[in-house]
Amino acid sequence: MAFEPRNAPVARWAIGGFAAVMTVSLAGCGAEPGGQASAAPPASESPEPLWTEFGGEPLSRTAPSADPGSAEPSAEPEPVEAPPIPESCEATGILEDITVVTGRMADPEFTEVRSDHRLECSWAGFSTSDGSEVVMVTYTPGGGVVEYPGHMPDVALDSAAFFSTEDIAALGGIAEWHTGEMFSGADLHLPGMLVSISSNSGDVQGADLLEVATATAGTVLPEASAGDGAGDGEGDDGGDGGEGRDAEDSGGDDAP
Repeated sequence: MAFEPRNAPVARWAIGGFAAVMTVSLAGCGAEPGGQASAAPPASESPEPLWTEFGGEPLSRTAPSADPGSAEPSAEPEPVEAPPIPESCEATGILEDITVVTGRMADPEFTEVRSDHRLECSWAGFSTSDGSEVVMVTYTPGGGVVEYPGHMPDVALDSAAFFSTEDIAALGGIAEWHTGEMFSGADLHLPGMLVSISSNSGDVQGADLLEVATATAGTVLPEASAGDGAGDGEGDDGGDGGEGRDAEDSGGDDAP
C-alpha cells in the first residue's frame, strides 16, 4: 500500500489554490480598469495600389443591361479575333512614343525580335550608377484576358493589380500593373491583343510607361475592337461616309 503523508490533502489544496489565483491574474492582464477588456490594436490599412498615382480607377462589376422588351439578358458578344502580329516596331508607332522613356537612358541600343507569337521591341543602355537599363515593349495577339470591348473577366475583377483609365477604356480594354524585384510595368489587356511594357530603370516613371503603352495600343488593334459599342452602327457610319466620299469624287469629276 502506498504511503501518503498526513498533510498531503492540505498540500494539494494549496497547489490548486495557487493555480486558480495565477489563472485569474493572467486573465486580468488584458483587462482595463473598470473590468473592460483592452481593445486590440487597429489593423494596418492596405496601401493604395500604385496605379492610383497614374489616375487609374478600380474595375466595376456592372452587369450588362438586358433588353427591356425581353425577360432574358442580352447575349454575350463574340470574342474579337486576334489581329496579325505587327510587321515591325516602326509600324506600331512605338519608336516615336518611346522617346519619353528612352530619353532618360544613356545611349540606348534598340533591338527588334519578331517571332511566330509576338513582336518584341527593346532598348538597352548602361548607367554608371544603376548599371544596365532595359525597356521592353511586346505585342502578343490573343495574349490578354479581354475577349471583346468592355469585357470584365473575373480574374481581373478579383485582383487589385487590374485597373482602368479613360483612355484605356476607350480602347475597350483594361490594364494590369505589375511590380517585380527588377522589372516593373503595365500590361494592357485589349480585345484580341496584349500590349506589355516594362523597365528596370529607376529613372523611368510608371506613368510614362503606361502612357507609352496606351499611345501605341490603338495602332495594333482591329478597327472594330476599340471603344465601347464600336460595332454598333458601324455599317451605317461607314455607309454614310462612303456615300459622302463617292459624292465628293463625282462632284470633283463634274467640276470644271
